Amino acid sequence: MQKFVQGFSLIELIIVIAIISLLVAVIIPSYQGFVIRAKDNACLLEAKAYSNYVYYNLFEGNEVAISPPKLQACVSITNAENWNKLSAQKYIIAISKSDATIQCDISHGASCEALVNKQ
Repeated sequence: MQKFVQGFSLIELIIVIAIISLLVAVIIPSYQGFVIRAKDNACLLEAKAYSNYVYYNLFEGNEVAISPPKLQACVSITNAENWNKLSAQKYIIAISKSDATIQCDISHGASCEALVNKQ
């Protein structure tokens, strides 16, 4: 009578689980970094769009009333609703959902940059 062995041995299963856990240990931190950068870039884009809108309406437009920012990717953006050519501040500051600070310089054509947070 022949005995047929079916399935995997315990050592084979342990090796597969170890390999999968090593892969997961490497992939999860990378994925979290990608998510944080995506949030920061989305907020940078939103701040840049609002800064361009403010810049155009203050310096190149026909002095149309500036509406407040619509927040989607950012937690907060400086409200330029009451600004005019004489009272305009120099910077629009935005905070992303991952707590990155973004600064847009209105005096230089609304150029934006992400500031490094020291923690």
